[in-house]
Amino acid sequence: MDRDVTRVDNVKIEQWLAQTAQDLRFIEYVQHRDLHLLKTLGSGLSKEDMVITTAKRFELLAFFNSAMRAKNKLEKEKAAKLKKVERIKNKKK
Repeated sequence: MDRDVTRVDNVKIEQWLAQTAQDLRFIEYVQHRDLHLLKTLGSGLSKEDMVITTAKRFELLAFFNSAMRAKNKLEKEKAAKLKKVERIKNKKK
């Protein structure tokens, strides 16, 4: 199956990230992985291993941040839609 990687659907990615951020298992995984990486960093690594482990932690936290931003954006969009519906209902009264 050939996939055209230039045709990325950013909307679907953002939806997936928002759903992932709401899953407690994801949050627990990030916490567990971050703690493991921090313990590894504190264990006296070589310079090369320190750089690699720091990069892993940065990637983990950047991914988590992306998921949380997508979740917050989705929540704001839902809130805006609800306000709009409420305004329409109030105008009809």
